[in-house]
Amino acid sequence: MVTLPLEHIRGRYAASLYRQMNYTELVTSSVEEYLWKAVLLATDDNYYAEVRRSIQRGFHGSMRMNLRVSSEWLEFIYRAVHNSNVS
Repeated sequence: MVTLPLEHIRGRYAASLYRQMNYTELVTSSVEEYLWKAVLLATDDNYYAEVRRSIQRGFHGSMRMNLRVSSEWLEFIYRAVHNSNVS
């Protein structure tokens, strides 16, 4: 996923996860860069494969060590969504 973190928190989750994996290739800083990388990712099979391998390495290298934290976040989000009074 290509991401362009903006001022709202909802736009920063993917960037935060990538940074935890020490992977920032798909974290962009402008709309132009976001579009360029999104098109490249969707049209260049070699680039896609390279990105996929890098994300897998990052996940297995750092994110798997934080499975408890990941589980706690998932539980929090689940509770927040299911206990919300927003309709």
